[in-house]
Amino acid sequence: MSREEFRYTGYIAEAKQTIGGHLHVGRGGFTLHFGTSRLSGYDCDHVKSLCIAAGLPVIDSREAPIELVAKLGVSGPMIAVNRHPDPHPWHALAYAPLGAIAAAYRRAGAEVFNMADSQFDESGFEDGTVRTLRKRWNANQRYLSEPMMRRLRAAPEKPISRVSPAEDCLRLGAAALEAGVTAATIINWANAGDLERVQTRTGWHYPRRAVRARARLYWQHVRFQRAVPPEWLRAETGA
Repeated sequence: MSREEFRYTGYIAEAKQTIGGHLHVGRGGFTLHFGTSRLSGYDCDHVKSLCIAAGLPVIDSREAPIELVAKLGVSGPMIAVNRHPDPHPWHALAYAPLGAIAAAYRRAGAEVFNMADSQFDESGFEDGTVRTLRKRWNANQRYLSEPMMRRLRAAPEKPISRVSPAEDCLRLGAAALEAGVTAATIINWANAGDLERVQTRTGWHYPRRAVRARARLYWQHVRFQRAVPPEWLRAETGA
């Protein structure tokens, strides 16, 4: 075990014993929630891999649309860590169960690890496709806000594709492991047009065939002496 791994092991173990303990990775770094404390830093991919290996719930919102992430962070409730959740409904200053917040982030396009489908609680969040408001003076009368109307008008111009079940596609973390690179490298490849990706309602997906094709090209020219190609590539090349 390296010194860096040893540094985080105790905190991760405590987070696993804490109700609501988890790791949240965002565009500004990571935050590990445990006990009555939290640890923040910028070694996102390393800490994320340690937490996933340890079985700790992980929410990675770096690839989710920033406007949705910002809305959840500012307007959404907080995760109840080492305390009992507040009763539903939850407002911006309330504490909700980890399963409810993780479900909201997953719906926004974030990656969520080490949580079974049965642990996600979507009872407190609307679908988000069409949201209606109620008149203050008449709770039975509903209406659509102007921002929602603009969103509905623009929807036909921005169709969201769906990944075919027959096509083997990977989320960001899995694509990085498949290629033997960091998640940031995968994003850079995609942004540069060097890697195919498909946007769905649950976020970006990367076809395995495209990830492997780009990885083959990358590992042909890698300069790091200690770098180790992924196992499937070593099997292909006989290395």
